[in-house]
Amino acid sequence: MYFLYRQSFLLFAVSSLTLYTGAIANECEDQYNAIIFLSNVCDPVEGSDQCPASCQESLDMLDTACSVDGATISGEPYQASTNLAAALIFVDEPCKSVVGDELLSQVEDTCQDIGTLYLSTSVIFCGDDDTPACSPFCQGVLDGFYRSCAVDDEVMTEDFTGKVSLPVSQIRVGYHAGLSEACKEYGKGKEFEGSSTSSSSVSSISIFPVILSLVVSSVCFPSWLA
Repeated sequence: MYFLYRQSFLLFAVSSLTLYTGAIANECEDQYNAIIFLSNVCDPVEGSDQCPASCQESLDMLDTACSVDGATISGEPYQASTNLAAALIFVDEPCKSVVGDELLSQVEDTCQDIGTLYLSTSVIFCGDDDTPACSPFCQGVLDGFYRSCAVDDEVMTEDFTGKVSLPVSQIRVGYHAGLSEACKEYGKGKEFEGSSTSSSSVSSISIFPVILSLVVSSVCFPSWLA
């Protein structure tokens, strides 16, 4: 009898822990949806071009909720370099710099993460020639890309055929063409400074189809809309 009680208690404890962990993990998606789809926390203050304090507060809550093990967005592990990057598409101009600063602070300083951020944002947000200067966000992305990557590093991503490994040398050549003139000038003369983490070389891959793939995948629709 003691054994059965003990087993029942252990099963209850494990089940409770699983449910608790799942609830915490779901807070990540709930908070993400609240920022992107469900609320006006990052809408400009009425009658002004100021981003409200509620935007940064919600981003701080998102960072906390999505930092726990098992945090997911639409069933996939939370990744600031794509998930939070999508927020830049949805928020109004006054709050883009706030989201951009948060994005740069959340992305890990590795070639994989900053390289993914470069792939998912450089052309879309740093390619407008109507903007006379390269924005602080785009400067941060470029700085991180060259600081964190070595010349022979590779970044794993996906295109329409599945997972691919892109040499950073190809990323630099292919995506540099889509930068605004101001950002091209800012990146002029920069060299890769990171220590190599690559273990093998890969064949040449056409990277331009990846742009559209990343745009589609970064606009991550919530599971409740599926």
